[in-house]
Amino acid sequence: MARSSSVQIWSLFEPDDSSSPYGTADNGLLGQLLGHLIVCWTSKVWEIQQEALLALHHLCRFIQQQKGTMSPQPDNHRDDPEHSQGEGKREAGKPSWLSLCSTRGMAKTFGKYLRPADKTFIILRAIEAMRDSCVCDKEELISIVNVAEAEPASWLTEVSVITRCIHNNLHDISTASARHSLNLLLLSMAKQDPREMILSLTDISPACDRVTQDMWEVLLSQLPILVVVLRELNSNLQHLQLCWPLRFHRLKACIQLLILLVSSDVTPEEFAQIYSMEKCLRLRNGVLFSLTLQALVTLSQSPKRARKILVLLPELIDRLRRVHSKNRMKMLLVFRNLMGHVKIASSTALQLAEKLPQLFDDESSEVRELSICLFKEIIQMANCMHKRQMQKNVQESLVPLVLHMSDETESVAKASQEALYVAAKVLKWKWLSHHPQAHEIWRTAECLLEHDRSRAEKYARQSMAYLQHAQGWPRGT
Repeated sequence: MARSSSVQIWSLFEPDDSSSPYGTADNGLLGQLLGHLIVCWTSKVWEIQQEALLALHHLCRFIQQQKGTMSPQPDNHRDDPEHSQGEGKREAGKPSWLSLCSTRGMAKTFGKYLRPADKTFIILRAIEAMRDSCVCDKEELISIVNVAEAEPASWLTEVSVITRCIHNNLHDISTASARHSLNLLLLSMAKQDPREMILSLTDISPACDRVTQDMWEVLLSQLPILVVVLRELNSNLQHLQLCWPLRFHRLKACIQLLILLVSSDVTPEEFAQIYSMEKCLRLRNGVLFSLTLQALVTLSQSPKRARKILVLLPELIDRLRRVHSKNRMKMLLVFRNLMGHVKIASSTALQLAEKLPQLFDDESSEVRELSICLFKEIIQMANCMHKRQMQKNVQESLVPLVLHMSDETESVAKASQEALYVAAKVLKWKWLSHHPQAHEIWRTAECLLEHDRSRAEKYARQSMAYLQHAQGWPRGT
């Protein structure tokens, strides 16, 4: 009977033609068992953790006996007097080296004896257990994913299955470190098998739901992966047409525009000429527009590509106020990247100086902070031809900057204080540069009014608009 049981358990290592819930070609029963046990080991309930540890210990001993090898040392084995004295001196039933293992060490140790299909199921169980509702140690689960990322050739062989699992669970995972880990896993799989990754994402959600969009944005966030993704998309246009028939022509135009930005064979002048005919960015504020912006954020980090993107600035500036907050942030990041690599025309700087103050009251503190920081840089760029108009724009922004020195977000308050100091220098108002301190807000406001009482009504309207947005109430009130 014992031998029969051993044969049955050991048969879990052998290939199986039945399918799994995630569509693998292998049911991976051993992988599912190990996945569940390792996840239970990460439980915050002590009793569950200890039961799982004991089961893992016995399962490991069984595997070693079947393989006819000695019990392996865990990768993070610490000095253990019992271990050096041999197995015979242990208490009966007491876990041996597994009690000295981290979850990462367990995954690596068991992984030496598992087929890729079994490893896939361990990853799936770890991802599922990252959901907010699971009482598991998320950092320990992340360590399992880290093992897979470090050894993609043997752990990430079923890209479509893992991608679908991430999609099914990502909405219910809010822990920042867990989401970051899954982002890195997506990037690792895109390196491992970019074609399978692209086809999987398009098949999973033809409508490109919120979760799928987040996953696409991860793939578009790193330049080397972005380049590979664009090439794969361009090579699989027929598949894209089947999945996204209604938006295919706009999608194709955007892909080809971005490929031109990537290509080193296309000069900025040639790109500008092509873009003037295509105007690919004139899209509705939907998923495709948002993903295109994410690609531009990544591409604008490259000096060579930043010079090409300059031609897109007028259209981006024109749409700055008419997009939702997340896309505004992407546009601001493009502006910041461009300003770090290329010289912005004075006329374009003037356009930005007119638009950016409209974002000072944005619902997103990140948008507020970055728009104020960019405004501080922009107002110093105008040449003699536009200097007077720039000073007028600066004067219009003074009250919003003063009020945001009391913004509820400390970084926004600090950015406002620094911008106000620069504004005083641009206007050559020495008296104003002496007052931009958070605790002197009302004194600064009084000085503005004393300097030009004809603007009292304008200042009052700006103050009311600030209060209505309720973004940053004065501290201590």
